[in-house]
Amino acid sequence: MRNLILLLSRISLVFAIILLCIAHSCKLPVPEGLTEEEANAIIEKILKVYNEGDLALVDEIIAAEYKLHHSAYPEDIVGIEAFKKYITDIRIAFPDMNLKFDETVVKGFKIIIRWSLTGTNTGNFGELPATGKQVSYSGLSLSHIADGKFTQSWIIYNGLELYQQLGFSIIPPEQETEEEPAM
Repeated sequence: MRNLILLLSRISLVFAIILLCIAHSCKLPVPEGLTEEEANAIIEKILKVYNEGDLALVDEIIAAEYKLHHSAYPEDIVGIEAFKKYITDIRIAFPDMNLKFDETVVKGFKIIIRWSLTGTNTGNFGELPATGKQVSYSGLSLSHIADGKFTQSWIIYNGLELYQQLGFSIIPPEQETEEEPAM
């Protein structure tokens, strides 16, 4: 009886190992990331959105839950309509803007871009009046892509450089003077 139990336990162990091997080989392949063609298609469309103001493309490449974390904005830009307003506002301020992607790196489902932008400020820039000045500045962006759409992005650049090119300056606060105690 003991030999039978030992034989059954060995058979069970072998059977379990075989099942694990079969299950492991049947796993569906996990996508490894964006292909070069997918990344290039998305990049071409986002450039048309920025450079040509083609807002119809936004629905194709921006996810409904999209969130843009922007170094020049105090709050995130969330959703498709908010992103369209952001693009519209930038194009009002710099209608001749030319955004170039100087370097792109695709890693998994992330696109990292080193970019440069030129343009002339002929429209209001938020609450700031148009200056008529030309600007040229650069920055970085990191974006997550899912199902062919941007889901989240971070845009970082030196805002001080941009404002100085527009002719604005930073004025330090006046120093408070300490009053002499009365005697």
